[in-house]
Amino acid sequence: EVAEPAAEALVNMSQNSELSEKMVVAGMVGKAMEMLSRKDPSLSRLSVMLLANLTRLDAGISSLLQ
Repeated sequence: EVAEPAAEALVNMSQNSELSEKMVVAGMVGKAMEMLSRKDPSLSRLSVMLLANLTRLDAGISSLLQ
């Protein structure tokens, strides 16, 4: 399965503020919330890490609250 390595890559990329901003604009906050609804604990953990990185930006916070 490629979901876990892909999620890990997204978490790593989201540590860069410029990439994080582009990810927010691309709708990644919503996708991370969708990943949380899956029953896979490792994907849920990675989704929370991704959300933590994306919500360091004001745009990420706004996206999460919508």
